[in-house]
Amino acid sequence: MNIETRLINLLSDNGFQITMDNLYYPLDFDSLKYMELLILIEEELEIDLDELDFVSLNTFKDLVDFIVEKYEENKR
Repeated sequence: MNIETRLINLLSDNGFQITMDNLYYPLDFDSLKYMELLILIEEELEIDLDELDFVSLNTFKDLVDFIVEKYEENKR
């Protein structure tokens, strides 16, 4: 399973309304939801994220692309 699919499954399994069909929907979360999201991703993918990294992300697609990039960097 590729990282993009793993991430989408993780988010949808944890109550985030994300599918391949709505990747361009805006990320419209409060700060607690962002922290929950950050922790879920860090634990599942074993990468370190900074909450400031999320400031420039506007859509789920931005988030997925960002996490895939961070994951690839972490593997090096």
